[in-house]
Amino acid sequence: MRGSPMPPLSLLTTVSNTTAQPKQVSSSTINQCLPLSAPCSTGGQCCSGTCEQGCNQDEEQRQVSSSTINQCLPLSAPCSTGGQCCSGTCEQACNQDEEQSSTTVTTSTVAAATTTTTVAAEVSTTTVPEADFAPTGAMLAARFLHTASVLADGKVLICGGSGAGGALYSAELYDPATGVWSSTGRMNISRLGHTASVLSNGKVLVSGGIDAGVVLNTAELYDPITGTFNSTGSMIAARYYHTASVLANGKVLVVGGVGAQDILNGCELYDPDTGLWNITGSITTARGLQTASIILNVTVLVTGGMDYGTLNTAELYDQNAGTWNPTGSLLVGVEYHTMSVLANGTVLVSGGLNARGSAVDSTELYDPVTGFWNSTGSMSIARAMHTASVLANGKVLVTGGFVDYATIAVNSSELYDPETGTWNSAGRMTGRRRWHMASILTNGNVLLSGGQDEAYNSLNTAELYGL
Repeated sequence: MRGSPMPPLSLLTTVSNTTAQPKQVSSSTINQCLPLSAPCSTGGQCCSGTCEQGCNQDEEQRQVSSSTINQCLPLSAPCSTGGQCCSGTCEQACNQDEEQSSTTVTTSTVAAATTTTTVAAEVSTTTVPEADFAPTGAMLAARFLHTASVLADGKVLICGGSGAGGALYSAELYDPATGVWSSTGRMNISRLGHTASVLSNGKVLVSGGIDAGVVLNTAELYDPITGTFNSTGSMIAARYYHTASVLANGKVLVVGGVGAQDILNGCELYDPDTGLWNITGSITTARGLQTASIILNVTVLVTGGMDYGTLNTAELYDQNAGTWNPTGSLLVGVEYHTMSVLANGTVLVSGGLNARGSAVDSTELYDPVTGFWNSTGSMSIARAMHTASVLANGKVLVTGGFVDYATIAVNSSELYDPETGTWNSAGRMTGRRRWHMASILTNGNVLLSGGQDEAYNSLNTAELYGL
């Protein structure tokens, strides 16, 4: 028997009354705090007193020159786009967000008198963002490490997660038609680090997780018609930070995860017809915090994760044979990464934490025909614990995440273009968040819910990215 696993909540301050030891991350602090009113490197005054919030470098560490419209202005100075600096922070009010950093100014003059400050700018070119972020109704409970499932009627079901007092029982529904959240039946057991899978019959299977340090093997079903949770068969092994994939035959494949005493390589199948779990073939390498995606309609690809170290290996599950086979390894071993199946069948892995516990900006593509990985364009910043959503136009939207201990959570976002293999800014979210959830709604918009902010606070805020 191997020893106790490395605490997987490596970047969480307190969850379920347990404290995890963080990984060592570079102690460099690029976003230093300036005294209030200290001059900004881009000119003007430090509106809020913190470089992180606007004066000097933003999350993407983009260099802002005096020839760009995104300057740091003194409090109450008119923004060049009109209006006043409404909050005193350049980040929140003066001029445009990151997606307009390429906008140039041909003429820019600042004249300051004792009582007034004026800004005149003639803009020769304008970058129009493809979409924008806007706040929507706040959740009833602040939470992160929860699940979000889009139901058949278009509503989004949020289950469990971690709140101020630990794991949550509660569940709630988001209605895209009204932008309002409403309470629904609560789970029988509070849990975080669990999975939620929408079955072919419309019900949602919630499995595993952890509650107050106890790893769970229980599972329950949410019925959208009655709005209630009911217990179903328990898994053979208790686990959290596992993956769950709905197969073409309607069964649910649960893979690996963290057990009570060890990292797991065991896999199970849930049969909705019987409500029972059965053992299937084990993965070659035990892992938790991995990602799993269905490719070629019949195969499950599992990548990365951790097993007393960060993994770069990948494996394929053959649902007809019930067996696993190794495939090409990632170029960079990662955990807390994302994986997205593109329209052309290739698979994009982005970001994550590497073996040193540092976030990476690298991304790579898996070709299911050859079984090999190849590098593609890097993101503008390193990030982990972010989200990735494949949009209707085929691009991939990446939002938020963790950079390092100087930048716990970011509000930047990026779009990956499969045709060019490049990333471009997609604008700035309304708030910084990591460990949040992203749900693609039936109208094509993306709902971002909950998460943790830079002060480790659980969030109840939600926002929409609209095309």
